[in-house]
Amino acid sequence: MDKVPDTTLCDLSVAPDWESLKVSRGSLLPHWSAEQAIYHVCFRLADSVPASQRRRWMEERESLAAQLRAAHGVLSEADVNELRAMFSDKVNAYLDQGYGACVLRDEACAKGVAEAVSFFDGIRYRLHAWCVMPNHVHVIVEPAVGWALGKIVHGWTCFTAKALNRILGRSGAVWQHEPYDHIIRSVREYVYQVKYVWENPDKAGITAPRWKSGIVEAG
Repeated sequence: MDKVPDTTLCDLSVAPDWESLKVSRGSLLPHWSAEQAIYHVCFRLADSVPASQRRRWMEERESLAAQLRAAHGVLSEADVNELRAMFSDKVNAYLDQGYGACVLRDEACAKGVAEAVSFFDGIRYRLHAWCVMPNHVHVIVEPAVGWALGKIVHGWTCFTAKALNRILGRSGAVWQHEPYDHIIRSVREYVYQVKYVWENPDKAGITAPRWKSGIVEAG
């Protein structure tokens, strides 16, 4: 389970096909997809971020976007990326504080999520790195040809929602409605994102069990 990521061994010679880029608008963020892309995906438990906090982030984001539009006329790609990174950093820092019931601290729950994320590795997608945190999950994933990212993530969240409710003896929403996803655009960013995911449990002070994996088996 515990693997060491070796980013030097990953084949990144195939860049995203930007001609195939599609953008859809979610309730919180735009979602970009492209063929041949590698993504950083984060999905979090329903109680991990209260609605009031999400509203504050969105209000702050819209205010900053308005300032950038006033200064530049329109939002450039660099502006959009900066806003996305800022929002992502705020969310990740908040999540690492362990808000909510953090049911993924339970070994059976964490194991169930880890097995679901890994189940179709090498078939529907290629996993580059992932970790299960107490109240959220990070995955660096490369969809196989013919498999849309949204369908893959929906499979993870739908299956694990049923499994976690069964383990916990309850019913109701398990995951927040809209996962975060981001196309990795360069080798430099890829190395940063893989290391972030790999080191996330350690930086958050999680000891055992640590449910995570990289792309190369430990020696």
